[in-house]
Formats: sequence, C-alpha cells, structure tokens
Amino acid sequence: MKKLKKGSFIEEWFQDQGLDTEFDFELNSHDMIAEFAERGYGAAFLPRAFVESRLEGGSLIELRTEVPFPDRQIGIAVRKQASPSLAAEAFLTLLPPSSG
Repeated sequence: MKKLKKGSFIEEWFQDQGLDTEFDFELNSHDMIAEFAERGYGAAFLPRAFVESRLEGGSLIELRTEVPFPDRQIGIAVRKQASPSLAAEAFLTLLPPSSG
C-alpha cells in the first residue's frame, strides 16, 4: 500500500464536486482493491469489466455519479533498439496513431 498521490484525477474530481475527502492509501492490484471494497474498507475505482461478476453476484455495487469521471489516457513505451514480440506487435496495431 502507498499513499495516494496528491493531485490524482480521483482526488481532483471529488474536489471539483466540492467534496472534502480523505484518502488513506492507494493499492496497485485490481484484485486487492476489489477485495478491500468487498470487505467494507471503502470505495474502489475499478474498470467495470474487471468487476462484472462481482457486481452480478452482489458482492459489490456500482455507484453512479451525476457528474461522470473524466476520460483517462494511457501511454505505451517501446524500445527503439528491440523488435516487439508478435503479441506486442499485434496489440500495438490495435491502438490509435501516436499524437507525439
């Protein structure tokens, strides 16, 4: 467990809604985050697809907000001097063109 980074998009979203929150820690494993939420240790921000079975089974519930969370982006880094594996190459073809 580590302290939540100041200025994380979740913390900023809550502040934008005028909500004063206190985040104690951030977990790096989706499984661990879901398990903590199931045990009642707080709310979790997880991809819906990851927790679909838990939502259907009733061990977790989905909280819907009036103001949606902002879209997020990810980055991919690859080594220039090395060829990606066949699986990595196939994955990279699924991504939109780089803007930078």
